[in-house]
Amino acid sequence: MGMRLQVDGIKGVVVEILEWDPRLDTSVPFMDTEHRQMYEIYSELARAVTARASQSVLYQLLFKLTTHAEQHFRNEAQQMVISGYPGHDAHVARHQVLLKEVADLTFQYGDNAIDLSARVLDYLRCWLSDHITTADREFATWIKASEV
Repeated sequence: MGMRLQVDGIKGVVVEILEWDPRLDTSVPFMDTEHRQMYEIYSELARAVTARASQSVLYQLLFKLTTHAEQHFRNEAQQMVISGYPGHDAHVARHQVLLKEVADLTFQYGDNAIDLSARVLDYLRCWLSDHITTADREFATWIKASEV
């Protein structure tokens, strides 16, 4: 858990500077590295939102976060296929839900980078730790068991 900040002018939206919690480690190196990177980019965007950075900076960071998430999801999906993970379809569907939500938020708030960024962060704040501690941990357990 990190420091929570209310964003001025955006009622009900909380931005949290996330700190990596070692309890989120899955013991699968590529996943842990990419998860940590996602937390770093998330927090970089959160700091930019609370600092009221320019539209250009916020859109660049949103793009960086989304691009990293998409690449991470592709990497996980590829490893699921390689390892024969039976939960592949459900796991990939969870990724698609996140990407659709970000796309929906972009459509709804895309002309206002601060509002869009804050809402994406608010959504991701809960999604990330929940996804890592449930779906990713299940997949990590499968990978480790199939390596034995």
